[in-house]
Amino acid sequence: GSQGSRSPLVSWYLHELGLDFEVAAPNAEGNPHPMGQVPALRDGDGVELFESGAILAYLADAYGGADTPVARASVGKWLVWANATLDPCCFKETPDGKVYDSGVRDKSVPRALAALEMHLREGCVSEDDLGFVLPGGFSAADCNIAAYLLYVLQFFPDASFARTPAVAAYARRCADRPAYRRAFGDEVAEYCIAKLDKDVGGDKGLL
Repeated sequence: GSQGSRSPLVSWYLHELGLDFEVAAPNAEGNPHPMGQVPALRDGDGVELFESGAILAYLADAYGGADTPVARASVGKWLVWANATLDPCCFKETPDGKVYDSGVRDKSVPRALAALEMHLREGCVSEDDLGFVLPGGFSAADCNIAAYLLYVLQFFPDASFARTPAVAAYARRCADRPAYRRAFGDEVAEYCIAKLDKDVGGDKGLL
């Protein structure tokens, strides 16, 4: 993996699960990704995976308790949503795949962020929900979703989630998790938390 890639978000979930793992360079022999990219995962003798969403789905199934059709569906829908809907909102790309801007900086709140804001507001109705995407608490889906939100703050210093305070509070909770700090580093975590502290009390909701 590489700290400049999406590998840390996979490492984050591995730390959440308490699993031991080794990190290899992208060009290491045996990388299963057909384009030699990361993240990619080899588990045991027979499992080879690439793409962050597929890896998180596998780990949730194999080690995270999402091992029934219903549980896989609950986690999987948000994993796919993060990659198919939230990612393009957070990171605008040129036709050749170069990121040039973030929808978070758009004049109006993007539909994906507005939908996440509403979901989090509706879901945070009891202490049992713990303020995460799924009712049962933190899951692989949060690693995917929160990682993208927190990447925005790292890549675009002037980006703000003040217009979506529930999203800001959610991202802050995730950034302060010990496993996030282990995967991304304390410096990154503190940077994101400091920015989000300014957004959590925002009163410009969904303009």
